[in-house]
Amino acid sequence: MTGNLNRLKPAQLDRLKKLGQRRLRPESIVSQEFARQITALSQEIGRQLGVLVDRQGHVLDTMVGDDSRIWIPSLGRERAQRLRGLRLIHTHLKREPLTEEDLSDLTLLRLDAACAITMDEHGLPENFHLAYIAPGQKPGYILEQPFRPGQLPEDLEERFAELDQQFRQFEEVTRSAGGMPRAILVGVYTREARKKRLPEESIAELKELCHTAG
Repeated sequence: MTGNLNRLKPAQLDRLKKLGQRRLRPESIVSQEFARQITALSQEIGRQLGVLVDRQGHVLDTMVGDDSRIWIPSLGRERAQRLRGLRLIHTHLKREPLTEEDLSDLTLLRLDAACAITMDEHGLPENFHLAYIAPGQKPGYILEQPFRPGQLPEDLEERFAELDQQFRQFEEVTRSAGGMPRAILVGVYTREARKKRLPEESIAELKELCHTAG
């Protein structure tokens, strides 16, 4: 367990520990029973809760945040063109959909999928907001329409197999293009700097330096 564990009661910590010992079905993002348990506890403590689950359904980490976000621990280094084989499941207390931060975590950490579960006033699951990573596509993910309880797709293994295939194709395209790394050139210029040199000239020089350095 990681995150904001301060002032949690022993019984609440025990329930968190039990969440981390669960195994979910590989073909579904999350089971209804697990969703009910995590939303009930999340509402009780007034904090977002999240878990990282591998493709076999094992819960690898349980995270406790505050009322508006969670913090994902370091996942270590991975080869650039590889999915981590993990999905993020977490609660939202304010009935909000996946946030920009959630979607950034999905793409930057190369997770398989991210799911935010909102809840009603009784702490029961209300909507499941789901996004899958989309290798080589913009904006880098596919955002699904919200699912109601009992409506989640049951084809997760097939979807992840497709993701792996897309990532392999993306890697092949990158290699066929020379495997050259890409960069975004950003320049910030004060008024005084503009008087001395045009921004376009500085960017052109920086671009040439990048080409020279490979």
